[in-house]
Amino acid sequence: VGSVTPGEAKDAAAAGRRRVAEAAGTTGRAGQLVSQGAAVAREKAAAVPGKAVATAGTAWTVLRARKAVAIAAGTGVT
Repeated sequence: VGSVTPGEAKDAAAAGRRRVAEAAGTTGRAGQLVSQGAAVAREKAAAVPGKAVATAGTAWTVLRARKAVAIAAGTGVT
């Protein structure tokens, strides 16, 4: 193993610090992407119950009006 000069040691330490800073930046960006993905997933999940309620409401309205729908359909046929 060769000897290392003080200048080489400082250069190696600076390179190590740069790599750590780059890794921290990459980790931070990855964390932001995960957070954004989670926010989108929460928004989509929050919309599902609203859509289900709207669909159920429409189905209930049609069910309540089934006699009127049947009469209208029968009238259209004749």
